[in-house]
Amino acid sequence: MEGEKYIEGYMERRKFARIALRSKITFSIIDTEGKKISEEKFHAIGKNIGAAGLHFTSDKELKPGTILDLEILLPKETDPVRIKGEVVWSAVFESDGKIDTGVKFLTIDKNHVLLLVKYVCGNLGLDIIKNSEN
Repeated sequence: MEGEKYIEGYMERRKFARIALRSKITFSIIDTEGKKISEEKFHAIGKNIGAAGLHFTSDKELKPGTILDLEILLPKETDPVRIKGEVVWSAVFESDGKIDTGVKFLTIDKNHVLLLVKYVCGNLGLDIIKNSEN
């Protein structure tokens, strides 16, 4: 189909551009109502991020459909961006046994939406128009 990319048998389904992200990510597994399944937190390193999702590498194997509570520490920020997401895919690509995971965003903390938009747009070379009334 037009607009889709094929890479070694993989059909690209993303609707939005992604940018590189080498940031620390902390996540926990939650149920569909947002309650933590356990208090255990896992750590990951971001690979890329866009308006609708992200790709990270970790030691934790995750099944598609798993719901995550994510905290992403964007470069030059002191507070992490909080996002709830759903695992879309997970696979071992690295020779070191690390597991790559693709997550689609479900909800983003309203206070962090602007931080994420500014980061993505800024790295795509786009200016953010500021509301003159603020």
